[in-house]
Amino acid sequence: STAASYGVFLLALLALLVTQGLGFTEVFLGAAMAALDLGGFASPFVAGMFADRAGPKPISLAGLGCVSAGAVLCGASPSLVPFVLGQFLLGAGLSMFGVMAYAWINETLGDRKGIYLGVYVMSIALGLGLAGLTVAVFLPLAPDWRTYYLVAGALALVPMAALAVFLPRGMGVPLRSKDLRKALRNRDVRWIAGLQFLVGFGWASYSWLPLYLAQVLGLDLRIAVVLFVASAAVWAASGVLFGRIADRGWARTLIVLGGLATGVAYAGVFVTGDVTLSAACLFAFAFFWPCGSVVSITFLGQRLGPKAQRTEVGLQENLFLLGEAMGAALAGILAESVGLSGALLVVAASGTFAAALLFFVAFGIGRDGTAATAPG
Repeated sequence: STAASYGVFLLALLALLVTQGLGFTEVFLGAAMAALDLGGFASPFVAGMFADRAGPKPISLAGLGCVSAGAVLCGASPSLVPFVLGQFLLGAGLSMFGVMAYAWINETLGDRKGIYLGVYVMSIALGLGLAGLTVAVFLPLAPDWRTYYLVAGALALVPMAALAVFLPRGMGVPLRSKDLRKALRNRDVRWIAGLQFLVGFGWASYSWLPLYLAQVLGLDLRIAVVLFVASAAVWAASGVLFGRIADRGWARTLIVLGGLATGVAYAGVFVTGDVTLSAACLFAFAFFWPCGSVVSITFLGQRLGPKAQRTEVGLQENLFLLGEAMGAALAGILAESVGLSGALLVVAASGTFAAALLFFVAFGIGRDGTAATAPG
């Protein structure tokens, strides 16, 4: 996951340089970000169904292969169209691998799935951290943004080779065949899928943050990248913390109250207009963000139990990325008329607050195993 996410986060880190190098407007940048998410949207549910039948090894290898090919295509792109296609492949590859990771954890780790889902999120954050560190340190020596995509393409081949040799084909025993119709018969799956769409929609603003910090608040790009990476370290660590709390029965409380706190902090990033206050809000947002994202997957895993989860989890990833794609595209369009700050605020606040409220309506708030405090 660390190697795969390295290339996926590069557009967020290098958006300012990519837009200058390829002549993107904010609308086209939003389209490129949306392509990354649409690639992810296209792959997880299909990957989940194939894994239900064939096991995780071929899906994992295909995912890493897509990441490598997509990164190389982005690095070699002379124009918008091949760059967008490369972003699509990057998103598809990471999502294939993500479905397998979630499924392995849900199947094998039982009551401790929450903490290990947090560890998985930490591995993604490590990929972002590695990419950010590379950009921050080497940008003065290697200012061409294409270099970092080519490095990402080579990096993804390392775990691909390791998985081809060491991952047993039987790891994660194939489950009984399922399809979308059967998955959607479960009320919990439907509600959490809706929540994941809204969480993804709000999350779309996060990928614009280095550009926002550099272009609107006037920070040096390398400092903006460092802040962005530091915020990822915060949500990586808090994901493990909140996973442990969710394992003790507090998932519903975390999703509602933590989701509302996430929305307040997220909005603060874009309304303060001050570098220090925006950075403080960014770190507060990062701390609470796993409450609505990772903990909701933990909650669904607790409801479903260890059986037949690949297809359902693939659907959650699918809806998250569809929401993120729509949020990224809308942010680019709105930025042309209301400015980047206003566009990111609308997308961030609407998705994040709506997700917390939706979950409260569907499941209430309280400790699992006790009477829920539901509306009405």
